[in-house]
Amino acid sequence: MRPTRRKPRAATPVAEKPAPAVELSTKQLSNVVIEAKQVHELVEECRDDLADVNARMRRDLEDPKLPSKTTATLQKSVAVHAKVGKVSDKVATITDELVEHARDRRLLDFQFAAAVEQEAAARHAAVHDSLTCLPNRALWEDRIQHGLAQAKRHGWGMGVMFIDLDAFKQINDTLGHGVGDQILVSVAQRLRVNSRSDDTVARYGGDEFVCLLLEIKSESDAAAIAQSILENLHRPHDLVTGDHTTQAVVLASIGIALYPQHGDTAESLLSAADGAMYQAKQSRSGYAFPI
Repeated sequence: MRPTRRKPRAATPVAEKPAPAVELSTKQLSNVVIEAKQVHELVEECRDDLADVNARMRRDLEDPKLPSKTTATLQKSVAVHAKVGKVSDKVATITDELVEHARDRRLLDFQFAAAVEQEAAARHAAVHDSLTCLPNRALWEDRIQHGLAQAKRHGWGMGVMFIDLDAFKQINDTLGHGVGDQILVSVAQRLRVNSRSDDTVARYGGDEFVCLLLEIKSESDAAAIAQSILENLHRPHDLVTGDHTTQAVVLASIGIALYPQHGDTAESLLSAADGAMYQAKQSRSGYAFPI
């Protein structure tokens, strides 16, 4: 007895997913508007041509020698002319809507770009000093934590410099805070230019600056950087007061703490560098390491 074959079960039809809507860019939308205008112009030309043909046919009908079929042809041509007119009006309406949509799209793009720019400016302002544009204390703390993590993971050396301007209070008191701000901006620019690309210079507060030195191998490397900073800061700074430009010489004291010799946390390194800075200020040595 032969086994009965089962009929194969019919495959369940799978509903096709609707194609995702394609959103046109502003440039693509502008191209569509241009093409729509060109189509409208062609339709207008066709309507004008039909109008001319109809006018000629009406003139021809006045000639009794022409066959009677001309009347039927004229009627069809008039009907086509009416349809072309309706199409022209619809194309004109669609073109106007596309122009308005493109205008709205450009406005939205402009508003979006402005919002993105404002958001970027707000993010930048949140982590940068408003006067010097250097990273502020919040960004500095983030950078030093990241630097410590990298140093511990790869066995790298790292340095922290605490930089304080000498007699800055006297400058503010005698020359005014406007001149003091100019000096702070000039100092920040020179610190930024003098730093390496991977290092971070930040304004810690008032006339205090900090510098994160990555991959420092020895005290002599850090000392060379500190000496270069002092020499650059010592060069006269141009100050503008009213219509006059004067120059001022700025002196600074730098404390240097190295990881892991002088600390293994951000707090311990900064404290050690701060203490070394006061040593340098008292001894007038320019820079110093923790004792």
